[in-house]
Amino acid sequence: MIEATVIAYFNPAEFNQHYLDFPKPQQRILRNVRDADFAALVVHLDNTNLGGPRLYSKTVAPNILHEIVVDFRDRGGRLSHFRR
Repeated sequence: MIEATVIAYFNPAEFNQHYLDFPKPQQRILRNVRDADFAALVVHLDNTNLGGPRLYSKTVAPNILHEIVVDFRDRGGRLSHFRR
């Protein structure tokens, strides 16, 4: 799920077509998320201890730190990405 989250965030369409639309209810990777009733996934990328290389893409500005949040709930607290 972390890989899918990072791919969707940086959107490297010219290099990778998988998970650009993450999260989608029909993606098999999300079955356990639905069953466990996860609310969100947070990925924190910090390159400070690696000498500070900046990660970026065509859609994301260069930065040493990136925090990616995927919220699986809607405002009512129900799972919005998993409606059947």
